[in-house]
Amino acid sequence: CSKALVLQHDKRQPDAAEALYREALRGRPGHVESLCGLGVLLIAQGEFAAAEQALRQALQRDPKHVESLTYLAGMMQDGVHSGGRNEQQAEAHYLAALKLSPNHQAA
Repeated sequence: CSKALVLQHDKRQPDAAEALYREALRGRPGHVESLCGLGVLLIAQGEFAAAEQALRQALQRDPKHVESLTYLAGMMQDGVHSGGRNEQQAEAHYLAALKLSPNHQAA
């Protein structure tokens, strides 16, 4: 997954990063970090439904995964998830993340 993260941050190679995340998930279905990373990448590509699905899968595997909580909260706050804009759910996710990791920069 670390190579996928490098490619993800290199904005010129999102397709290669996505392929690596998907390959990692074929080898380890349900791997939380890969699901979250894929979700973040898909948000950047504007593929919000697929991003939400990946983040929700990550949270099903680990409900305390701070990164997934904060990215899903951001989607809710921005109104780019399936339920549209939902400030209350966004706040609940942010508060859960903050409780789990008080010093996390996004929470």
